[in-house]
Amino acid sequence: MPAAAATCLVSRAETAAGARIERRQNAWEHAWQGCFMDLERALARIPSSFVATPGFAQRALPAAEVVADMLAGDTDVLTGLLLIARDAALAPGELGEQARAWRHKVCRAHADFHADDAAEGNT
Repeated sequence: MPAAAATCLVSRAETAAGARIERRQNAWEHAWQGCFMDLERALARIPSSFVATPGFAQRALPAAEVVADMLAGDTDVLTGLLLIARDAALAPGELGEQARAWRHKVCRAHADFHADDAAEGNT
């Protein structure tokens, strides 16, 4: 095979590979934006709304479960949410009442779970 023909084949292969990479990148960007907006809409409205979860075996889950999964491995996100809840509990009116009720519920669940062990001296 002449050198010019070989160079032409290599050039076409490189062009095809570059086009595949570009298509993959475009598909990824489109998918990322779709996943972002899906969760954004659910969290802005109703956290029990189902969102697409193509990376899980179950292809759709409630937004609250998606966030719970994230929180299981990311204490920075959880700490941020807890600080928001703390600040909201200081607010007057219905927002403050809801935040304080949520905090009470969390503290009650913690105490319910650990009280027996604490009473037995397992501290």
